Amino acid sequence: MPVRIPRSSPFTTQFLVIGALMQREIQTKFGAYQLGFIWFFIQPLLGVLVMGLLLGPFIGRSAPAMPYAFFLLNGFMLLGLFTAPMMVGMRALQSNQGLLVFPGVRPLDPYIARFVLELVTTLFVFGIFCAIAMWIGIWISLDQLDILLYCFLLTWMTGCGFGLIFGVAAAYFKEVEQIVPILQRPLMFIS
Repeated sequence: MPVRIPRSSPFTTQFLVIGALMQREIQTKFGAYQLGFIWFFIQPLLGVLVMGLLLGPFIGRSAPAMPYAFFLLNGFMLLGLFTAPMMVGMRALQSNQGLLVFPGVRPLDPYIARFVLELVTTLFVFGIFCAIAMWIGIWISLDQLDILLYCFLLTWMTGCGFGLIFGVAAAYFKEVEQIVPILQRPLMFIS
């Protein structure tokens, strides 16, 4: 009796391909450094430290209900949720060019894998920071958690849209990779 090989749906195939691409991205993103995943915690903390030392004495308290450092940390996490998909989107096709020859890998799959990885890691790090804040005594209200998640998703989806636009533009014009970081610099001060 012959063995039947079940056919998988295109949706299942794409889900498996995106999962494999995410595992590859995790290896390349966190495996290159000695501290690995710890950099996701260190990067926003260093930003808060530098901005807090530079602007803290001049601005003081901009949010009356929370400490200034936690206010900055929240701002950096949301800014990263917007700018990170733009940066990883620009290089998604270039770094996965060799994988696009396989029939199961579509050109949109590297984008989706990178975008979802940025969202998951940012939400995880944000949750850890909130748990640490609650542990040290900063009161965090969960009354409007749905609005917070909506803002996170809207910010992330906007960054993903720009990431797709800049990724396609970078595939045709290499200068885009030089221009977009210059355009992103004022966002830290505007936000």
